[in-house]
Amino acid sequence: MAPENIRVVVMLFLMKSAIALADQQDNIAIDNGKQLYLSHKCSECHGDKGKGDGENAEAYDPYPTNFHDTKGYHHGYKREDIIHSIKYGIKDNPNSIMPSFDHLTDQELKEMSSFLLSLQEKNN
Repeated sequence: MAPENIRVVVMLFLMKSAIALADQQDNIAIDNGKQLYLSHKCSECHGDKGKGDGENAEAYDPYPTNFHDTKGYHHGYKREDIIHSIKYGIKDNPNSIMPSFDHLTDQELKEMSSFLLSLQEKNN
């Protein structure tokens, strides 16, 4: 095999390895985010699967966000919007009871937002 072909093969291998590692890191962040979501009892309002159908959901107006439907997000569905809503809560609507989770670290906020972002891709 010619040296330039070897370089191409090595580069392709390295790129594929980097993509696999990034996917693995994303999956770890999503799993950690799900654990944070459950341990902070987000499911009581938003539901175990994030569909806005938790055991307390019917008591609230506005209804808790269904994280599967980006149209229903109250303050944006991009990562930075989600992190802001988690960290500071929803304060601009007097009827919202979404508390702030400002005690979470930046890493925890990123992981929880990774979990919520992953729900946007699922319709189940």
